[in-house]
Amino acid sequence: MNSSTHDLNGKIWMAMADSCFNGTGMSVEARFRWAKDHGCLSMEAGEAGILDTSDYLKAKESTGLFVHGVNVWVAGDDFFRKAIVAAKKLGAGYITHQVPRQSNLKAGVSFLRKHRDLCRNVGINYLIETHRWTATENLSDIKYYLKAIPDLDILSDTSHYIPLLVEREQLSFLHSRTKAVHIRVALPNNVQIEIGKNMDNEGCQLFRGIWADLLHAGFTGPVVGEIIPLYVSYPSYNATEDNAFGLELFRSTVRDSGFSDRLITP
Repeated sequence: MNSSTHDLNGKIWMAMADSCFNGTGMSVEARFRWAKDHGCLSMEAGEAGILDTSDYLKAKESTGLFVHGVNVWVAGDDFFRKAIVAAKKLGAGYITHQVPRQSNLKAGVSFLRKHRDLCRNVGINYLIETHRWTATENLSDIKYYLKAIPDLDILSDTSHYIPLLVEREQLSFLHSRTKAVHIRVALPNNVQIEIGKNMDNEGCQLFRGIWADLLHAGFTGPVVGEIIPLYVSYPSYNATEDNAFGLELFRSTVRDSGFSDRLITP
């Protein structure tokens, strides 16, 4: 991870993910520039960055942002190895993995150890991402994996549990193992909420509480705003506008929770 401009150790910074801009038609360069213009320090690469790193390398050079991580959706080992190569080329500090469903928990532990070791062998951290429709859909399964592999850490996207009617308190065990977080906001009906300028609806308040819990548990690292048009049912929805509101929602949570001194801005 490039920390030549900022001392990021023990700090929190805002970032964006490539998936945040799905459906916008924005180029990689435009996505990086949007992130920079909205107070972000880095970008999380997705499939486009894995398949072709050239545009990412050019965008890094022109904007001064760095690539903090590479996100791998459910995929086979060949694609995962391509992601490792891309992460090295891009200078990413970790791969976050949305792990495919496993036949049983013991098989899941073996799978996680194998992919963790593939990353560590080349000096990259390995995080599993909390996500519906994957091996981490059930909280009881994640507890099993974290207990079986004490040095396994996670990227928390708690929005995936809200439609499953998981209570805020049930998520607390995730916080001490969280090294990165997605701030995607969803309601129980499985639709993105329209955050809005006032940021005061029920969904926003719920996530403020979850994020405050995370901050008080000692969270440090990148925060990625993830607003995906696929889930939208609001005619007035604007992907980049709501991304901006999402970032500000987390920034204000940091300030209100008393952690402004740990928030690094450009």
